[in-house]
Amino acid sequence: MQIQRGEKRTDPETKDFAYWYHVHYIGWSKNHDSWLEEKDLIKYDVDLLTGGTSAAADEARRKAKEAAEAKRQKQLLSEIPAQLRLRIPWRLKSIVLDDYERVMQQGKCLPLPRPNHCRPSVATIVTEWKDARITEAEETDREDAEEIKEQAEIVAEGLISYFNNALRQLLLYQPEVQVTGEALDGGASPADVCGAEHLVRLFVKLPELVSVAMMTQGDASKVVALENNLHDLMAMMADIKTQGRLFSSADEYQQNPHWTPPPLLAATQGLPRMPSLVPQAGGAQGTSTPVEAAANTAGGDDAGNGDVKAEPEQPEPMEKD
Repeated sequence: MQIQRGEKRTDPETKDFAYWYHVHYIGWSKNHDSWLEEKDLIKYDVDLLTGGTSAAADEARRKAKEAAEAKRQKQLLSEIPAQLRLRIPWRLKSIVLDDYERVMQQGKCLPLPRPNHCRPSVATIVTEWKDARITEAEETDREDAEEIKEQAEIVAEGLISYFNNALRQLLLYQPEVQVTGEALDGGASPADVCGAEHLVRLFVKLPELVSVAMMTQGDASKVVALENNLHDLMAMMADIKTQGRLFSSADEYQQNPHWTPPPLLAATQGLPRMPSLVPQAGGAQGTSTPVEAAANTAGGDDAGNGDVKAEPEQPEPMEKD
């Protein structure tokens, strides 16, 4: 942060005065420049630069973190987005890509139902998160505990409903359709049969599925509350302490009896054919697969541009007569 100028301002009613400073946030556009009162600025402390742990430095860091979060929330509340602004943690993105490779290219599948193989179901994961969210609000004696409880219950119920309705049409890769259908033949709910890997596929597709315009009715706070709750759930699943309990390791995948290996040779060339990187999800038309959605998710921790631009064609030299 860089102070560009300051001025003394007097309150016309109380006649009290205060010093205000126009600040620029280094690395940010000038559109984010703002006037701050002296009491909102952090006094220089060498411990802040050296990583010291003095009480003053710790308090300054806490205030700076709160101020940054307050500014971010204010910016989010200033507009209603076209889609949910979800930042998928890189650990969850990696799981989606590894899962895709095992299912589509190695002919593996997750053992179902997940609870029968020592892994929690989607319904269990979402319920555990909801209970933890409510307990945390109650134990910290927050004034908005009732609101947090209500939001957590709505998000949990909505997620399970979305998952149950989206699994067959949007979240399964083609080789999984039959084996998953067999696991659901007994009438069990998809959320009780499938697990964390399938839930992450829903996260990366939620921006396509949730109608923000219909949900908000002009209230941006509803979008921000939903985004914050979803980010909290994803953070819990991406936590290294939780991840080992929720997700299967590579050797826990089973061979899929319904998988057909891709042809080894192309029809017109005697070269190995590369398997398609854009498989169609089971029965869905015109929608991206979970692995495509994960790769294209905006705002992720590891989002990058991997496009390769073709070199422009060079004109042929003109022949001299």
